[in-house]
Amino acid sequence: MKSEDPAGFYDEYYFSVACGRPHKRDKEWLDFFNGISDRTIEDNEPKIVLGAGCAMGFLVETLRKRGVEAYGVDISEFAISQVHDDIKASCWVGSVTDPLPQRYDPKSFYRNYRACSAR
Repeated sequence: MKSEDPAGFYDEYYFSVACGRPHKRDKEWLDFFNGISDRTIEDNEPKIVLGAGCAMGFLVETLRKRGVEAYGVDISEFAISQVHDDIKASCWVGSVTDPLPQRYDPKSFYRNYRACSAR
């Protein structure tokens, strides 16, 4: 990891230890993001969503399964390399400070994360 490169911090080691338990595609993580997707849709009825810092794309995946046009961006090349094949075209390595390819529903994630943190 280069200290001047924040993307290098979010590598395989980070995702194996920094989330309380390994952040990988499994039933527990997918159940967690299914709940967040349900709450996001219930509270906001989003049409098009950007998951800023989407990591491995679990939220993008679970929103798409519910018919939401969801996309994800993350600075971690490792995380994006772990995105499920079904949504690879919807997630990319990049930063939210880069120009984005389209407009997204601005309220979805702010309201959703505020609601989830209150639980």
